Amino acid sequence: MKKTLLLLLFFAAQNNFCNAQQSIKKGEIEVTEKNVSKKWVLEDIINPEKTKEEIAELKDMLSYVWLKFNEDKTYSKDFIIVIDGTWTLDKDKKTINTTDKKGKDTWTIHSLTKDRITLSLNDSKQKVVLKAG
Repeated sequence: MKKTLLLLLFFAAQNNFCNAQQSIKKGEIEVTEKNVSKKWVLEDIINPEKTKEEIAELKDMLSYVWLKFNEDKTYSKDFIIVIDGTWTLDKDKKTINTTDKKGKDTWTIHSLTKDRITLSLNDSKQKVVLKAG
């Protein structure tokens, strides 16, 4: 029984190490308030339910969109109009929770590098790739 448990722990540790190595290879960085705190501008849209043409049209329509997360926990976003609010980070869930005059949103962080962040809003299947700007 002890050997089985030790073997299971060994494989679990090895799996975690391999996952960490894959993240490092992709250039991903730790999800922290400091690493998220910057201005992000739209670069790409990922949506498995849209055609390439629809994605191109969406990108064209949303080319002005940006999010800015400040270290003082305030944020601004430009989605037609500029809206200011506050934000918090849940490192364990890899989510950014925002609150502004329009309400509350949850942004799921799918990946984070020094120059790019991939997010989805609330329960959306669509992801936005934003570059540091």
